[in-house]
Amino acid sequence: MAGLLFTREPTTLIALVVLSSFFNSMAIPAWNSLVGDYTEESTRGRVLGAVNSMSQLGSFAAMAVAVALSLGQEGATTVESYRVVLSLAAVACLASGLMVWLTEEKPPAPRKEKLDFRKVAEDHRLTRYLALNFLYGVGMSFAWPLFPMVITHRLGLKLWQIGALSLTSSLVGALTQRGIGRFMDKQGRKPVVIASRVTMAVAPLTYALATQWWHIALGELFLGLGMAAWMSSESTYMIDLAPPGLRATYLASSTAAFGVASFLGSNLGGHIIETYLNGLEGLNTGLYISSLLRALFGLAYLLAHESRTPETN
Repeated sequence: MAGLLFTREPTTLIALVVLSSFFNSMAIPAWNSLVGDYTEESTRGRVLGAVNSMSQLGSFAAMAVAVALSLGQEGATTVESYRVVLSLAAVACLASGLMVWLTEEKPPAPRKEKLDFRKVAEDHRLTRYLALNFLYGVGMSFAWPLFPMVITHRLGLKLWQIGALSLTSSLVGALTQRGIGRFMDKQGRKPVVIASRVTMAVAPLTYALATQWWHIALGELFLGLGMAAWMSSESTYMIDLAPPGLRATYLASSTAAFGVASFLGSNLGGHIIETYLNGLEGLNTGLYISSLLRALFGLAYLLAHESRTPETN
């Protein structure tokens, strides 16, 4: 985050994003594995929903500060417009890292399960889910290069308006995470996994049809619900599948599959728009394609295995 304050060249920005993604990809599986150590299958959805709800509240507070700081912005949005917000983000990241460092881990098991990649590869529930995650990652990320083009070139949003979009999504996520967690514990994980993926098809449609910034804000109400369901169901599902000694490995494999897919999908989306759809002129076509891919590949999760049997009354 701090490095972005001194970035002026696209190549430097890309390098910083790659570096940040590298460390983030290590942190996410480790964090979810740590949380998984303190959960049981019957209440895992509720616990992870509560944790994610607090995370979304933090995001909401951060976005509220960002919006408040940027309300007085005059003129066009420039790199300097982001200086204070990025500085606060860097401080928050350091503080959260310190708090995680002070978190007490459960004592390690007397007998650790030996890492056996062949055993992991032979878990058909895992490999099928990874294949679905990869497929969906390509379809979802197809639109990622297109969203900034709508925000900057078509709508010309100011920083406070961009913050308001995230504010809406974070608030919905914070309010719904706990309920989603309870639903997963009662009805199973698979329905939420499917619903979260299909709901994300709303995003490209919203950006394609938006003529005002608040049109996207309305779409964020649905996207916030979809992201909340995604956050809770993804980690809960993977922790369910994994043997206790291989949780981090299972979680990391899911992160890796989606990461590779999103790299390919976003580059594919940008290439197709620039090469075959005449750039900005084909922006809506690219967004419609991405929405269709998200819906179809989201429904493909019907082929996934259920990781928890629904409760019977």
